[in-house]
Amino acid sequence: MDDLINQLIATTFGVILAKVVDVVWERLEEKTSRRRGDGERRS
Repeated sequence: MDDLINQLIATTFGVILAKVVDVVWERLEEKTSRRRGDGERRS
């Protein structure tokens, strides 16, 4: 029973971590694309 609980916790933590990383990565990509876009507009 403990193994099942530990597996469930690990899976849940993995899913949450994946979502957080995905959101952070999207924000970083938005910032870099905005900077590139501004640079292209100026030139």
